[in-house]
Amino acid sequence: MNLLFLGLSAGSIFVIVIAILLLFGSKELPNIARTLGKGIREIKNATSEIQNEVAKGAKTEDLKDLKKIKDDLDITKKL
Repeated sequence: MNLLFLGLSAGSIFVIVIAILLLFGSKELPNIARTLGKGIREIKNATSEIQNEVAKGAKTEDLKDLKKIKDDLDITKKL
């Protein structure tokens, strides 16, 4: 049976888990998992901050465009 995660079979994942246990030991695994979790959380936070900044920039640009259109319409009304 092929698992959806990177096309690895259950046997392959089992061998990888055993290799990680042998390399780092059972006492270090919680620290490694905690560090990986913090890293992933920081990446998600940075990504959401970038998305918020882009959204703010887009709104600002839209307002500038709307103001320019309004000014252009006002000029044409005066003609």
